[in-house]
Amino acid sequence: MKKVDHHNTNSKDFIPIFKTPHMPIFIGSNKLKKYQTIGTFCLIPICFGLNMIDFLNFPEVICASLIGFGITAGLHLVTMFLSNNLVVYVYISPDEQKCRMSYVSYWGDRAELYCDIEDIEPIKYSKLDLLNNKIKVNGNKRIFKIIINNDSIILNSSKLRKVLGSDLV
Repeated sequence: MKKVDHHNTNSKDFIPIFKTPHMPIFIGSNKLKKYQTIGTFCLIPICFGLNMIDFLNFPEVICASLIGFGITAGLHLVTMFLSNNLVVYVYISPDEQKCRMSYVSYWGDRAELYCDIEDIEPIKYSKLDLLNNKIKVNGNKRIFKIIINNDSIILNSSKLRKVLGSDLV
């Protein structure tokens, strides 16, 4: 993969061609996962401490721990499959040679990927893939996801086809 030097590339030079209106939901669910994980790992020692001073019974401590772990594990699984590395914005450079994709990281931060368009493998659209399509970038081991449905906002379909392949839109 040819590395794009994004330090010399002004983010204002890129033209938006795709966005999803549900970005706050995806970012919020990943951030909720972070807070739930921190809360669970704080709650369990507190519960054991309350058990030591005979304020809580041991079965109540175990129940609270299992509920905390269950909710945390459920959030991690759901967000890992739905919103981890989910592309929420796609931009193209004016010369149509470079691409910038904003995606949701594992912990809910918005991250940027800069690459050459020729490094993006065209997406093969499948009706069997109900939730999202996979974006693979040569030289990058991450697999990015993009949800293109009736709610997605495609600002320029011809340029999006150029970036992600003609089968997609």
